[in-house]
Amino acid sequence: MTSTRTVLLGGGVIVTLALGWFLMSHLAMGTSTSDAVGEALGVALGLGMVGSVIGAIMASRGRGA
Repeated sequence: MTSTRTVLLGGGVIVTLALGWFLMSHLAMGTSTSDAVGEALGVALGLGMVGSVIGAIMASRGRGA
C-alpha cells in the first residue's frame, strides 16, 4: 500500500512539473505548442529516469519494495 502511494505521489509530481515546464515554455518563452510539448515530455522522461534510479538504489538497500 505504501509503495502504491509513493508511485502515485511521484507520478503526480512528475506530471505537475512537466505541465509547469510546458506552460513556462509555451506562454512565458513563446515557443510553439509542438516544441513545448516535446520539451515537457523530455522533462517527464528525465524525471522518471531519476526516480527509477533512486527507487532502485533504495530497494537495493532494503528500504523499498
